Amino acid sequence: MRYDADNHLYYTDDMTPVKSVTQILKDNNLGPNYDEIKKRDPDALEYARNRGECVNKAVDLYDNCSLNIDDLNSEIKLYLDQWILFKKEYEVEVIDSQRIVYNEEHAYCGTYDKKCYMKRIKDTCIIELKCTSSRPKSHRWQAAAYRMADKADSAIVLYLTKEKFKVYEVLPEHEEIFLAAALLSKVRGNR
Repeated sequence: MRYDADNHLYYTDDMTPVKSVTQILKDNNLGPNYDEIKKRDPDALEYARNRGECVNKAVDLYDNCSLNIDDLNSEIKLYLDQWILFKKEYEVEVIDSQRIVYNEEHAYCGTYDKKCYMKRIKDTCIIELKCTSSRPKSHRWQAAAYRMADKADSAIVLYLTKEKFKVYEVLPEHEEIFLAAALLSKVRGNR
């Protein structure tokens, strides 16, 4: 798979375009309407996007033992602290991060945040990290799509805030909804 980061587009090796998970959700009006949010408060949206990227980067560096915590921004450190607490409480061992996955049968791609082994439940799990107070179901549909593409045992959405973390389990119904959305996109020719 190939990924054009500037345009958030995925391609097969022969350069055939493949819909992303987030594009499928957007095509079916199943995710947050960022265009509307951007119109209302562009600075807040940009701040939240940057914060999410910084938290994800800090978490990845921490997991790779290459983060100098003393150099970390104090706000981002609070989110990282919640990741560390989550890992300890759920006995998490990170297997992989930021991996592109492709579901050929349903013709979609995406990049998950984490694949972990959860020792407590003896399960491989896709973890979608979010640093927002809103908790739309679309986040679970997104994680469900990554789980199906990767064939991990389970998936969760992990919400990190400065004060706590919250885990939302992905259920079979979340997978069914995403697959219906993928089929609708395919039938409409939204490829």
